[in-house]
Amino acid sequence: MLSQDRYRKIMSVLEDKHSIKVNEMADILSVSVDTIRRDLKYLETKRLLLRTHGGAVLDDLLYENKTIPERKKMMTSSKVNLGKEIVHELNDGDVLFLDGSTTTMLMLPLLKDLKNLTIITNSMFTGIEILEKKLDAKLHILGGKVIQPIGSVVGIEALKSLNLFKIDKAILSCYAVSKEGFYDIDSEEAIFKREVIDSAKQTYFLMDASKLNVKSSMFITEMNDKITLVLEERAFEVNKGKLIVKK
Repeated sequence: MLSQDRYRKIMSVLEDKHSIKVNEMADILSVSVDTIRRDLKYLETKRLLLRTHGGAVLDDLLYENKTIPERKKMMTSSKVNLGKEIVHELNDGDVLFLDGSTTTMLMLPLLKDLKNLTIITNSMFTGIEILEKKLDAKLHILGGKVIQPIGSVVGIEALKSLNLFKIDKAILSCYAVSKEGFYDIDSEEAIFKREVIDSAKQTYFLMDASKLNVKSSMFITEMNDKITLVLEERAFEVNKGKLIVKK
C-alpha cells in the first residue's frame, strides 16, 4: 500500500473514532507497527493529529472546527451507552443543566419517561434536540457569545443567566480527562463549565475512550465529591467523587 493511501485510511479511522492505537492500525493496514509510527509522525508534522503513548488523537484545532453533525457521528454507540449508566439517577422534577456536547445530545431520548423537568442549556443545538424529542420539560437556552461552529454560548451574559437557576444535576462532557482532572479546548467554555460545576448539586461527566489522557491546556476542574465520572473503560482510579465504568 502506498504511503498516501495509508495516510488517508489513518485519517478516516481517526476522524470516525477520534483516537487510534498503533497496533490497531497496523492490523487494519497489514503493515508493521514501525510503519504506522512513521506515518503518525509525518501526519503530526502536517498538524493533522497529535501522537500519544501508543497511538494518536485528532489535533485540537481539527476537532474544534468540526460541526455538531460531524461530531455526532464519532463513537456514537459509546456515547449513548455512557448516558445509560446515569439515567436512573435522574428524577421527575429535576432541574438539569445539559451542555452542548454530542454525548449529552445523544442521551436525550433516555429522558423521555421523566416528567416535569426543567432543562437549562448553553447550546442552541441541544435546545433544538430537546424540542424535537418533545420531552416533558421547560426549556431555558442561555444567551451570550456563540462559539462557532459548535453553537455553545459562553461569556459574561451566559454566566449571569446561569446564576438565575438552582441546578440539581449537570450533565457534561469535555475534550479530555486524566487523573489530574478535566480539560477543554476553548478557554471561555472551560470557565463556563467550571461555573456550572460550582452551581450544581451534582455533576456527571460522560467521557468515551477517545478522551482519555489526551493533552489540552484549558483546565476545567479536578475531581471533587460532587462529580461522578462515567468512563467507557477503566483508565485510572479517583480519590474523590465517584467513578462509574461502563458495563
